[in-house]
Amino acid sequence: VRDRTTLAAMSDSGEQLDREHDEGPANLADDVLAAQIAAAKAIVEANIDELSGDASDNDDDDDKESADKAAAVKARVTAAVAAVADDEAERADDSRLLKSDMSLTPAFTRVLRQIFKRFDVDNDGEWSSDEMDAFSTVCSGRTFTEQEVKEIRDNFKCRNGNLVVDGFLQLYWLQTTSEPAETISDLRALGYSEKLKPLK
Repeated sequence: VRDRTTLAAMSDSGEQLDREHDEGPANLADDVLAAQIAAAKAIVEANIDELSGDASDNDDDDDKESADKAAAVKARVTAAVAAVADDEAERADDSRLLKSDMSLTPAFTRVLRQIFKRFDVDNDGEWSSDEMDAFSTVCSGRTFTEQEVKEIRDNFKCRNGNLVVDGFLQLYWLQTTSEPAETISDLRALGYSEKLKPLK
């Protein structure tokens, strides 16, 4: 992580980052994504059944009302199919850092969680100052300055002054959307290619 003094200038994005990682898809695990896809497919099937039912009842319904209802059902089916296609495309592409909506991909999120765990030596779910410095040394060859530590604590989720994994994800969301080359450099230093594959 380089040029960390830019973080202070972006502090107003803190609330947006909270929402991005509390509510957005970046934190979804593969099984959750699979469940969402299954649910979307179920919506498709259910609405197709409803559409078929409408067609068989046309003789008893007002023609215009039936046509409007059928059109609405078709629109729901189309939207559900598109959502399924988008989710499956995201899952199929495990080499990107960001999704089309600029949130972290599940694959990148998974790698970042692995990195966080690697440096969480005492397995308490947070990085102490020593653990943060160990991470920084691997990435940039030096420890964090006091000012950089303050900026991290001010801008990203911490507990008792220690960076937690959600804060780490926030940090890399911000860096990757603003300075992707720095993220790729960090990944290489940490043993990953820009395609999120382990370096040999």
